Amino acid sequence: MVRGALGWVTLALLAGCGAKTGLLVPDLGLDEDAATDMPPDVPEDVPACVPFREVAELASIDLMLLVDTSGSMDDAVDGDPGAPSKAEAVAAAIEGFVRDDASDGVGIGLFLFPRVDEDVPDECVRDDQCGDDGLCRILDLCSQSRPGETDLCFDDQDCPVDGAFCRDLQRCSGEDNGLCFDNADCPAGELCSRDFGFCENRVRCLPGDYRRPAVRLAPLPGNAAPVVDVLEAVEPDGATPTAPALAGVIRRAQDRRQASPGNKVVVLLATDGFPTACDPAISPLDTDGSDGAGIPRVAEIAADGAAIGIDSYVIGVFQEENRALAEVNLSEIARAGGTEEAVIISTDEPVTERLREILEELRGAVQTCVYAIPDAGVLPDPADLTVRLLAPGAEPEVLTPVADAAACDPFTGGYFFDPSVAPEERPGFVELCPASCAVAARDEVDVEMQVGCDEAPR
Repeated sequence: MVRGALGWVTLALLAGCGAKTGLLVPDLGLDEDAATDMPPDVPEDVPACVPFREVAELASIDLMLLVDTSGSMDDAVDGDPGAPSKAEAVAAAIEGFVRDDASDGVGIGLFLFPRVDEDVPDECVRDDQCGDDGLCRILDLCSQSRPGETDLCFDDQDCPVDGAFCRDLQRCSGEDNGLCFDNADCPAGELCSRDFGFCENRVRCLPGDYRRPAVRLAPLPGNAAPVVDVLEAVEPDGATPTAPALAGVIRRAQDRRQASPGNKVVVLLATDGFPTACDPAISPLDTDGSDGAGIPRVAEIAADGAAIGIDSYVIGVFQEENRALAEVNLSEIARAGGTEEAVIISTDEPVTERLREILEELRGAVQTCVYAIPDAGVLPDPADLTVRLLAPGAEPEVLTPVADAAACDPFTGGYFFDPSVAPEERPGFVELCPASCAVAARDEVDVEMQVGCDEAPR
């Protein structure tokens, strides 16, 4: 029946068109937010270089966690209405991670997307309902759709099936507001009488809208309870504006990196979908982003972040039939962000357990391979630094500096700096290549760093 078909069309539209987010998060004032994680003033009388020779400590991790709370995150993980939603499964994994004793000392900040303009209505039939600069998009439905697809349209040319035409989609007049083509699709006594549309400007699209966190960065375990409380209060809804959300969080991460150069700051994007909003390349008719039109812009933003030393990891939660497409699209973002392939979790798997394993792997990778340069002054030239591995009964192993991770030798190893460090800046940490990291991870091995300033390093 037409009414049954329109039922699942309604679900698809509401998941992609951007209604209220339902985000129950603290509204941080601009002054309070601006004072957080900003770089301190550097005194003019700081010496250009202070010699030191010290055993280095592992760098601290600052994890900027960007979590998708769009409407589709309310879907059950395995399609069973009695099963946890994807949002609940993700929240449970993050709770396990932040409450784990092994995470103590890790800094974590929580960011959620989408955010919406609460003054703009969920639905509309005229542009003036969307505000002074708003655009009301009236959605219609093709008379015939491709198998398994919901082919929305604005006019006949939008319908991909030969002979299909764009049929006027409306709301029933009753309390249920069901979608209809004519009065026969509505309950007895109701009329099919009102257009169905959405305001394009309801979803916020500026990076600054996403720079302010739901939970500000602070170390664990102290920040565990605020993170858990916010995630438990989320009611998923709305579209997926991935581009401005990632851009805003990377800006925040850059502020943190400048304030604490000895910390390794990374972004982790957890999502169950592709970009559907805030990018002119995305068609308003593509409510699930499956054509991938929004991926290049997000990848470009991730690449810009990697160029300034902010790596972006990507985790996706998808139905098994969408895994292959998710691996292609999200891995494009991850590679641009400097972290190789995205990790895709199928809803056929135990989502909570798999996601927690991935978070722990990320924590372990940074905690064993990234070492803070001892805070002994300003290092004007990274070439003045000598890094050695010290093992009992063995000659010190002097590590070779390389340009970046891609230049690491698989056998001799080496180390590299934060890629954004300019010659006149003091690097905050070094990252060991995998071969050297494997040696340094042994309990009996120390990582020693030395700077001799005007003297040649010994």
